[in-house]
Amino acid sequence: MLNGFDPRTKYLVVHDTLDQCDSVLANPSGVEFHQPSNTSGSKANDLVRLVRLGKNIATTHALYPSLVEVARDGYLRDYVIIIDEVLDPVKRMPAPQEGVWDALVAAGYVYVDQNTGKVIPTARWAENLQRVDGTLTQGLLEAATAGLLYITEKREMFVLPIPVELVNSGNSVTIATYRARGSTLAAYLDKMGIPYVIDRDISLDRKLRADVRRWVTVKDIPSLREVRFSKSGQDKMASSDCRKVQVALKNVRQRQLRNTPTDQILVGCAKDSWYHTNGRKTYEDRTGKFSKGTGLFTEANWAPARVRGTNEFRECSVVFSLYDYHISPPVLEWLGKEDDKQFKDEYALSELLQFVFRSRIRCRETLADPSITLYIPSERMRSLFLDWANDGVPPEAALRVTR
Repeated sequence: MLNGFDPRTKYLVVHDTLDQCDSVLANPSGVEFHQPSNTSGSKANDLVRLVRLGKNIATTHALYPSLVEVARDGYLRDYVIIIDEVLDPVKRMPAPQEGVWDALVAAGYVYVDQNTGKVIPTARWAENLQRVDGTLTQGLLEAATAGLLYITEKREMFVLPIPVELVNSGNSVTIATYRARGSTLAAYLDKMGIPYVIDRDISLDRKLRADVRRWVTVKDIPSLREVRFSKSGQDKMASSDCRKVQVALKNVRQRQLRNTPTDQILVGCAKDSWYHTNGRKTYEDRTGKFSKGTGLFTEANWAPARVRGTNEFRECSVVFSLYDYHISPPVLEWLGKEDDKQFKDEYALSELLQFVFRSRIRCRETLADPSITLYIPSERMRSLFLDWANDGVPPEAALRVTR
């Protein structure tokens, strides 16, 4: 991409982080790019200004939704849009207060499209915002006015999708990712009836899996086989299971990893499992229910289980994936994927691979030894990873769990 920019073409490049945008600004093709600044009051406003001026732009996922209105007005029509990593098109919002929602609908504050679940605001909502604030907040009103607010039938849980204009505008839209079929974005495009093509290089995919079989050592943690590592499982985990995790991490650190520098260890789990949390506040200088007493908290690296894009952990040679990936039930319901086990597994695998490839295995083309040791205590996640790595491989060449 960086070598192929054409000065006769307008580009909008969307990265996950600001440091990735820097590489676009300094692209070898010499094409001039602009990055939003605060000169127009906010970066979001400046992004809109740059689009209206027809400039080549490098921006972030966080700012991209600011372009809804200019997309609807046709300003993105001539742009080649390149998005690095999939956008998360569906976000959970606070549920309406119990028993209040039906009354508000009946009273004419909102209208719900029965086919799509889209929440359509009425003038009465805007005129009486203070009376219903807490259930129908200003933020929800703004989302509904922009056509972004939906509610599910079963759980009455708001979801906020990326508007279709942002994935269906431009001269072309290309999203660079791996295992796209398992992304919520693909499911969202299916739901909205937007056609797309998944372009795969099968030979490169085979090479990637061969590299994994060569450079990755997969390990189980037997004492944690019965521990539930889903987000809800971590949130509700009994103190006895938390203690199991602490002891297991400490034992692995002191025995199997005694010669490994602590700063080469990467741990992925829910943030409020690694750091101490009191109510809504997280204390990043205090150990949490997984990290306490492990000897890992001070120097080891923690990353969100759903981390993407960053190179921050590319020195790590040991990876603990303490997470069992699931999409929240309300989002699955809205996407129409509640009973689609294949999609759920594809999603879980794609998220796990994104996490694993934050480590030094991502540098396998430049390092003499990019090998990593990967600990996956979840049987489901471990099986998905091994099935992917060994797809089409004879048994004698398969990657297996190392005891």
